[in-house]
Amino acid sequence: MSEHVVSQLTGLVPLLASTPGFSELLAALKSGQSGTIDGAWGSSSALATAALAKETSNPLLVVLARPSELDDFIDDLSNFLGRSVEHFPAWETLPDEATTSDTVFGKRLRIVRELSSFKASDEIGTAPVIVTTIAALLQPVPSRTAIAAATRTLRVTDEIVQEDFQQWLVARGFERVTGLQVPGEFAVRGGIVDVFPVDSEDPLRIEFFGDEIESIRRFDVESQRTIESVKSVEITVLDAKISGVSNEKETPAAEPPKSKRKPKQEEPAPEPTECLIDCLPRGVWVVLGELQDVRTEGKHSLDRLRDPRGFFNVESVLSRCFDVPTVVIAALVGATYD
Repeated sequence: MSEHVVSQLTGLVPLLASTPGFSELLAALKSGQSGTIDGAWGSSSALATAALAKETSNPLLVVLARPSELDDFIDDLSNFLGRSVEHFPAWETLPDEATTSDTVFGKRLRIVRELSSFKASDEIGTAPVIVTTIAALLQPVPSRTAIAAATRTLRVTDEIVQEDFQQWLVARGFERVTGLQVPGEFAVRGGIVDVFPVDSEDPLRIEFFGDEIESIRRFDVESQRTIESVKSVEITVLDAKISGVSNEKETPAAEPPKSKRKPKQEEPAPEPTECLIDCLPRGVWVVLGELQDVRTEGKHSLDRLRDPRGFFNVESVLSRCFDVPTVVIAALVGATYD
């Protein structure tokens, strides 16, 4: 009987991948079907997820039931993979109460953009792994159409009117300051415009010669040192409140009686929203941890809202998940999706 000696946690992944039944599960996923992994609890759930991530060139979305499970699961999964994984967070307040500098808004926007523009490579096991909760999936994200409309590409040698660019930032919720501190701010010093995009970890320094962009650099907000120079950059400027809960499902009020008064100016319509699942690229796999718990916690999170309009319902989100190859991981598989 041969013995396997594992010196690192990453060495456990190929051992699990060689267990009976795993190759059949992979074949089902690659043919567009779904499957289950039972007998997994604690760190073994993360190990099973790592084994799946090592077998695909497309992103893997992992949906957990409770926020309290996130930290341990992400730590375990990162150790098994030997690399970091992404966390798609849930709003702690209602999306329509957020500000442009909200870090949750910025991280959600960044992940939506990365998934929407993802291009699969031939290298297996290196694609992004995103871990989230059912509560985060029930909350809307800006639609790809809204993101595209709110995105500008700036290139070195482009000519733009600085004042128009600054007004564009202000109109979308950015604040002009003397020195950048947080995302959602911009500062102007002569021919230099510093911008801290909401979906970026580092701000940009755009240097103008007249109306021509002379250079674009990413820099460290604390030391002010240049991180890298780039030839072009995309800046997405969305108001967090615009990108939050939509009132499209709200029952129209009765038409008020006609009068000779000048009608009030209509408020702008809310930006269209989507579910994160809608933004996933082709070939993605979904992992659901403890399906029944996910379903129950999702319903509880909606019950805690004073007004769930604009949020997605649990069955709609789960239906979207099962539209793509999905693996249910559980200690005992006692629930299946109908």
